[in-house]
Amino acid sequence: MNIKTLVVLICTCLVSSPVFSTPTPIDDLLPPPDQDFLSCTGVFGETEEFRITWAPILEEGKNGPVKKYASDIFCSVTKAEDVGTDEPQIYGEIEVSPEALPARECPSEGDICSTTVPMSDLFSAVDQAVEDGDLVLDEGTTLDDYNIACSAKVKGLNPPGKSQNHPQGIAPCDVVQASLCPAWSAEELADVGSHGAANLTDDEDISNAFYTGLYNDQEFGGLGNGLSINVAAFTGFLISSQSYVAHYSHQPMSIFPGSTTPDPEKDTVRFMDVTEEEYEACKQELIEHETNPS
Repeated sequence: MNIKTLVVLICTCLVSSPVFSTPTPIDDLLPPPDQDFLSCTGVFGETEEFRITWAPILEEGKNGPVKKYASDIFCSVTKAEDVGTDEPQIYGEIEVSPEALPARECPSEGDICSTTVPMSDLFSAVDQAVEDGDLVLDEGTTLDDYNIACSAKVKGLNPPGKSQNHPQGIAPCDVVQASLCPAWSAEELADVGSHGAANLTDDEDISNAFYTGLYNDQEFGGLGNGLSINVAAFTGFLISSQSYVAHYSHQPMSIFPGSTTPDPEKDTVRFMDVTEEEYEACKQELIEHETNPS
């Protein structure tokens, strides 16, 4: 099934409260994931999935540290012609959720947690809603006439049986096409500029002593919560070897005392020769990508 347009996701912050449960004092709740590290990207192409990423929650609540993370994507179906209107008519809503992620899979320093939801799960949920009558389309229309707008949410959970009414994190989500550049995936390129670091670079068609036709997108700096980030993607013609090259690196690091350097096992670094055609594809993706979207 093809929906005409999958719009940019806009995420909301919701707090759930168990039925018949006494509200937990705010000081006893786990905090939401750090907003600076929270992001969500939907990729069309080879992967066709939504990926949600966030920094581990280091603080503890009344019931101790985080044991696992819950995440959900909620989507509403609206008419394609309503895009940009203040109050589009909602024809139905669906929900998809990945399995909870154990906190042990997110080390407490210098790492990023992530989970994915296949887009096929989302589209299947829409089809099922139509079949069950929960989503009623206008007469003479098909699903291709509608958009899906979604919200991604993440929160930390304590041990089973304890109150789980912790606040959930929020994140804007981009929807992108699969990358044609061999140095990075569409999701990795979308990640550059998504963490809230202060130092951002968007260079196009630069020449220096080493390169000509250099295109560079980069984000780096400290983000608080004991974490720092350096994410970069570039392509250009390397003068010394007379070859086109492309590079991608993602280096999360801890800036706690005594741990000020990146952990090599957690780094992603690629530097490779590419063909002229691949260089043109990498270049175009860097031109279209905005490190600091307005």
